[in-house]
Amino acid sequence: MKYSDQLKDFRWKERSGQIKEAAGNRCEECGEDETRLDVHHSYYQTGLLAWEYPDEALHCLCGDCHEIRAQEERELLKAIHPLTRWQLYELTKHIRMTLNGQSAGNAYPPMDLPLRPRKRGWDCEIQQP
Repeated sequence: MKYSDQLKDFRWKERSGQIKEAAGNRCEECGEDETRLDVHHSYYQTGLLAWEYPDEALHCLCGDCHEIRAQEERELLKAIHPLTRWQLYELTKHIRMTLNGQSAGNAYPPMDLPLRPRKRGWDCEIQQP
């Protein structure tokens, strides 16, 4: 089934409705509730249909934030493109540790990133120890 057909399927409409409802029918990035909301897949996995992704992979976003997030994800992929498999593994491990509040031998401070921004736009700060 083509992806465009999946997004028209009743199962996707139901699943995206669940994600929007769980987010309080507000954009998870900026809090906007007066506009059309999209449900963004933060990654794609071969073999999964649009409605089969876990909640953590789906984000309720307004059109502006959806466009910005998709662009930032594309830029991230471009940035990591030249890395070797081992470098990707180490980077992924470091990101997971950092986001979980662990530091690798105190070489990198844990990041304190709020789950929701305090105002529209990117204004979260990295807290230094």
